[in-house]
Amino acid sequence: VSAMTICVRRVSTAFGLLLLATSAAHAAGALAVGACVATAPQFNSRTVDEARAQALKKCTAAGAKECRVVATTRQGCIAHVIDVEDRCRVNDAYAAGRFLELPINDALGKCEAAGGKRCRVVAAFCDTSG
Repeated sequence: VSAMTICVRRVSTAFGLLLLATSAAHAAGALAVGACVATAPQFNSRTVDEARAQALKKCTAAGAKECRVVATTRQGCIAHVIDVEDRCRVNDAYAAGRFLELPINDALGKCEAAGGKRCRVVAAFCDTSG
């Protein structure tokens, strides 16, 4: 049985990088966001429904308002990008794809197309089996 590798990259409010990696037998993930782009990624869940529920729970527990799931994945990757000049505008973007660079590039492009001036990745993770 192949091990699954999960990579999570999150940029904090100070824009420092945190990289986590682990192996497990689960391969579902979700991204929930709240007002002013509070980010709550969930990975390594057994099912997409479980990932959804956990992402919403994390978002609410962080004190965010209006939490909603914006992307899910099964054996894939998700990226969340915001315009750091105005975190509460609507030009944040989300994307999912098989390999990490695809959703990152897609979300960056969406943010810029929506008028973002300084678009940055705030969360990016993969939940894939090897």
